Amino acid sequence: MANPFKETLDEIIDYAVKKPPEYKHLYNMSGFLSHQEDKVYALERGLSFSLMKHYESCINDTKYDDTRVIIVQMLESLITIMKGRLILLNEIGINKALAILKDPCPRVRQAACHMFSCLVGFVDSHEEVLKGRVVIIALTDVFMNDEKEVSLETVPGLTVLSEFDPGMQRDTMMKVAGLLSNEDEIHKVSLCKQALQLLWNVCCCLIEKETAIDCGVTETVGDLLASQNPHIRRLATGCLMAISVAERGKEKLIANGSVLRNLCSIALNMETLGDLRQNAILTIRNVVENPEGLLACGKHLVKECEILVEILAPDQIARVVHSLLDVPAFYKYALDSLNLLVKSAVGRKAAWNILEIVPRLHNMSFKGSNQRTKGLARRCLETLCTDNPDAQAELDKLKPLGEAQDDDDEGKDSMLLAASETAIVLVQFQNDYIKKSGVLHHFVAESMEESQVLWNTVDLVESARRKGALIVHTPFVFQPSDSNPSYQFGHMKLIAEYKAFAANSWGAQVVEELAPEIDNIILDNMHTLNAFENTDLDTLLRNKGIVNVAFCGLTSDTSLSATMRDAYERGFNVLTVVDCTAATSKDAQVQSEHCAFPMFSEVLTRSNFLASME
Repeated sequence: MANPFKETLDEIIDYAVKKPPEYKHLYNMSGFLSHQEDKVYALERGLSFSLMKHYESCINDTKYDDTRVIIVQMLESLITIMKGRLILLNEIGINKALAILKDPCPRVRQAACHMFSCLVGFVDSHEEVLKGRVVIIALTDVFMNDEKEVSLETVPGLTVLSEFDPGMQRDTMMKVAGLLSNEDEIHKVSLCKQALQLLWNVCCCLIEKETAIDCGVTETVGDLLASQNPHIRRLATGCLMAISVAERGKEKLIANGSVLRNLCSIALNMETLGDLRQNAILTIRNVVENPEGLLACGKHLVKECEILVEILAPDQIARVVHSLLDVPAFYKYALDSLNLLVKSAVGRKAAWNILEIVPRLHNMSFKGSNQRTKGLARRCLETLCTDNPDAQAELDKLKPLGEAQDDDDEGKDSMLLAASETAIVLVQFQNDYIKKSGVLHHFVAESMEESQVLWNTVDLVESARRKGALIVHTPFVFQPSDSNPSYQFGHMKLIAEYKAFAANSWGAQVVEELAPEIDNIILDNMHTLNAFENTDLDTLLRNKGIVNVAFCGLTSDTSLSATMRDAYERGFNVLTVVDCTAATSKDAQVQSEHCAFPMFSEVLTRSNFLASME
C-alpha cells in the first residue's frame, strides 16, 4: 500500500529545483511530521536542505509569504529530534538559518523566533548556539527593534540563553523594563509573564542585578505586585528576590515603602499561591539582613505575630521587637510577638541576648501606657525567666524598685502625654449635626445641650493646638450613588433617608467654629461609621509619630465608638474627652460613658486631658 507522506515528500524534494511548492502541498505534508519515524525519513531524504532551497527561492515574493511561514514551521518540527538540530547547526549552518530573522514578512520572522527559542531549549544545542554569541546577538536585535508581536517570540529563547550567557546587553534589560512600565502592555498577560521570566533569569546574574537596579526594575516590577494575575505576581516576586540579594537592591526596596508593604502583605497571607508567597518570604529574608530593612519589614510583619515566627529567625524577631519597644504605637504588637517568641527555648535565648531587654520589660510592666501593655510585659518577663537563672536574678534586683515606683504612682489619676505624639480626632463636627438648621440636629440636640460639646471642643482644640498637638478632622461624606448595604438599616439608613452629609453640600462641611487651620488635617474620604476603614488615617497617624489618640465628636453611640474601638485594636493609646462628645439621646450618652468609653479608652474630662499634656 502506498505511503501518502513519502509520495508527497518525494514530490516536493524532486520539485525543489524547479519552483517552490504550493502552500497547500507543504501544509498537507506538515501534518505527517508529528511522527518520529516520518521525521527521521524526511531528514534522510534531505528535507531540511530542500526546505531551505524553497525558502531562498521565494524570499522576496509576497505571494509566497504563507509558504515561507509553513517552511519555517516544518524546520522547527524537524529540529525537535537531534539529527535535525545537527543538520541545521552544522550542515546548513547557523548563520544561514539566522538570516530568516530578517525576512521581509513579520509572520515569517515571528515563526523564526519561535523556532530559535525552541532550538535553544535543547541542552545538546547550547554549545553550538552560544559559539560566537551569534544567536544571542540576532535574537536581541529582533527583541529590541522588531514589531511587538515578533519581539515577544524572542523572550523564551533569550530567557534560556541568559542562563548560559550572563552578559546580556544592558539595552535588552532596559527594553524589558520599558515594556513592563507601559500601562497598555502590562495587561497583556503573555507578554508580561515572559518578560518577567526573562528579567528573573537575567537578575540572577550578579552583574545584571546592578543593571536591573540602575534601569529602575525594582520600582517597575514592584508595581506589578498589585496585579490581579497570581502568576504575574509570582514572577514579579521572583525578580525582586533576585535583586534583593545585592545590597543596593535591599536599599531600593527599603526606600520604596509601598513595594515592601505589598511583599509583607503577600507573605502574611496564608492563602497566597505557594511559590508566590515563598518568593515574597525569601525576598523579605534578604531585605532584613539590612538593619533598616529589618525594622521596616518588622513594622508590617509584627502585627501577625504567629506568621512572623515562620518568616524571620528568632534572633531577627528579637531585634525587631527590641526596636519597636521604642515606638509606643507598636507596644502591643511587639509584646505579642515577644510573648510568642519566648515560648521556645531558642526564642528565650534570642531575646535574652538582646541587651537590657529585662529592665525594659520590667519598666513597662509597671509604667506601661495602659493595663494591657503592663500585663503583656509581665507575662513576657515570667516566660523569659523560665529556665534562665541569670534573667531571674536580674529581675529580682529590679523588682523592689519597681514595686516602690508602682506604689508611688497609686492614686494618681493623671498621665503625661507628649503633645508631639498626641492627635485629637474630631469626629463629624458637621453642620448637619451641629447647626439647628442641620437635617440631623434634632436627633443630637438634647445630648449636645447637656454636654456643651461644641464650645468645650472649641476650647480644647485651641489649647491643644498651642501645646503642639495634631488636630485631625474626620467628616462623613454621603454619596447617593453608594451601593453600601448598610444604608438599608440602622443609623446609615437614617443618613440616607435625610440625605445628610451629601458630598459638596453645606451640611457636610465642618462647622465654622472648628474650621480647620492650615496645619490641621482633613480626612475627606470617610464613607462609613469607622474613620479608619478604607481611609489613610492609620498611616497618617503613624507617619506623624502619633501614639496617643484622643477622640471628640458625634455620635458617641455610632461613629465615635466605632472609630474608637478600631483605634484600640490597632494599638494606639486611646483617650476619650468625655465632655466633648454627644450621642443620639441622653440615655445613649450615659450608656456610652459607662460602657463603651472605659472599655476601649482612658476617659478624661477636657481639663484633665489638657493638664496631662506636656
